[in-house]
Amino acid sequence: MPGDPARPNEDFAGVFGNCAILLDGSGAPGDMPTGCIHGVPWYVRQLGVRCLAGMAAGEEGEPLAGILAAAIAAVVALHEGTCDLGVPGTPSSVAVMVRAGTKWLDYLVLGDCALVVEDDGGSVSVVTDKRMDAVAVDEYRAMLALPTGSPEHQAARIAFVRRQQPLRNQPGGYPVASTAPAAAGEALTGGIPIGEARRAALLSDGVTRFAEFGLGTWGELLGILAAGGPGALFARIREAENTDPQGRRWPRAKQHDDVGAVFWEAAYESRPQPVVAAIVTSARGVLIGRRNDGKPPWTFIAGEAEPGERPEHTAIREVKEETGLEIRPGLVIGERIHPKTRRQMIYMAAVPVHGTSIYVGDEAELAEVRWVSLAEAVELLPDMHASVQAHIARELGRRW
Repeated sequence: MPGDPARPNEDFAGVFGNCAILLDGSGAPGDMPTGCIHGVPWYVRQLGVRCLAGMAAGEEGEPLAGILAAAIAAVVALHEGTCDLGVPGTPSSVAVMVRAGTKWLDYLVLGDCALVVEDDGGSVSVVTDKRMDAVAVDEYRAMLALPTGSPEHQAARIAFVRRQQPLRNQPGGYPVASTAPAAAGEALTGGIPIGEARRAALLSDGVTRFAEFGLGTWGELLGILAAGGPGALFARIREAENTDPQGRRWPRAKQHDDVGAVFWEAAYESRPQPVVAAIVTSARGVLIGRRNDGKPPWTFIAGEAEPGERPEHTAIREVKEETGLEIRPGLVIGERIHPKTRRQMIYMAAVPVHGTSIYVGDEAELAEVRWVSLAEAVELLPDMHASVQAHIARELGRRW
């Protein structure tokens, strides 16, 4: 998704078989020269498809850095006869590459994009390369001190890029994919045992804003991707950016950046379906139920998703069956591996659509359903996830 609808997207995301790539192209503000007649979107497409082809055609275990280096060389050959590749602003890109083999999930990260991986125990790790943050530091700080989108900010951004660009793939600078195949050898590479990798996401820096802005944890980011796809995650980021157009809360180079993401999840037929908990709020409070088996004593209205069922449809079905209430689901609040049950939990925001009257619809499971305040909910559900508690506080604060 482009940061500016009037400009083409400079990110590239692609999947072929067991291989995936995310490229975040680097353009230039204003009329700064690039020396290239094709542009950044063309560059990332050409590089991306060659990297995918190289991964798919190569042997398992073939170094990803070699595949990236070959792709960079091939794209250089495509336009070195028509473009001046010596211009500092010639198209470039950061990159994340992943290949799922029989034994390893191999990865490569070059630049300030990110690879986020969750293992089967729910632990999340992030691989990113921030070497470019160590250059043109004074110019970058000067830009961030100014209101985003102002003429002064734009002038400072141009000054920052002019200082940064000549340091690409130079001693004391930072490596990126551009015109030097050797830059691929500077990438961060590694492998994760395939049996330990539950899911992963390849993210452009426009998407890492989700965690950098404090909108949620990396694990919650993965949960949103799993439940709602990239569009749901992008919507959260754009909503936050729109509340801070001048960058006062979150200083940044651009109000909106291009956003790109690829989500990968291991396929285990034996893995149980996720449990979807509906966090239903109204003027009467938040909806909870008391379980007959006492495991746990109180719970949000929740149930296991049926195979192929989307989380929002699970929430609608479970709330209707267990309380008689009709709801309109919203966004995914968050996701986690429950600390006691070890089940995958998806927390879905929702509101009633036709009144707030409720009754016990499933007497075999629930003894009581009721609306409660946040304080009561915290007392009755002591294992409540922090993101859920924050959501309830926001929603009830608007009504109470």
